[in-house]
Amino acid sequence: MVADPVLAALDLPDQRPRHPSEFDRRLKTALAERPRTFLVDEAQWLNGEAFEYFRYLWDDPSTQLAVIFVGGEGCHTVLRREAMLSSRIFIWHFTRLTSGEVLETIPLFHPIWADADSDDITFADSRAAHGNFRAWARLTAHTRTALARTGRTRVDQGMLRWAFSQPGRLTVGTTAGEALGERRGGGQPAVEGWSSRRRRGSARCWRR
Repeated sequence: MVADPVLAALDLPDQRPRHPSEFDRRLKTALAERPRTFLVDEAQWLNGEAFEYFRYLWDDPSTQLAVIFVGGEGCHTVLRREAMLSSRIFIWHFTRLTSGEVLETIPLFHPIWADADSDDITFADSRAAHGNFRAWARLTAHTRTALARTGRTRVDQGMLRWAFSQPGRLTVGTTAGEALGERRGGGQPAVEGWSSRRRRGSARCWRR
């Protein structure tokens, strides 16, 4: 039920009122105290009842509430299906990260990028990630593997070129060390298999 995590997010007492009307009253009172923003991730998995409850809370004149729906593939379709909700969404935002947003966001995303050269981050984005956060997550996983297997501590363009060559699953035949000119003795692979489920994009929808 949506109401329970909303109650927890507002840090209200866990004890639920006996009647739903009293529960709603407490929730609306808390939402009227000051402006609040709800960030709802994986919105494509919510059902109509959940969307309707968010609309119900937002519609109340006393609440000071903004709702941001964040989702992956199918988010736009699911939200559009809820006519009473979608008609109230003020901004539909489906764009890739700009180069400036990449340089601002990616160093905060994972420690391997925190001390990376900005030119290397730009290189990675222009060659592989293209402003897609899901692609950055996949690239980060490949790059972490390469760092661990080669013993390096910083990302460089040679390592990134190897990471670019990896599909959703790393193959044992070509290793990070070999791709970087660091063959290991005994011919043992420097990289183990790794797989990820591919998602084609992400969507962000917000209102107010």
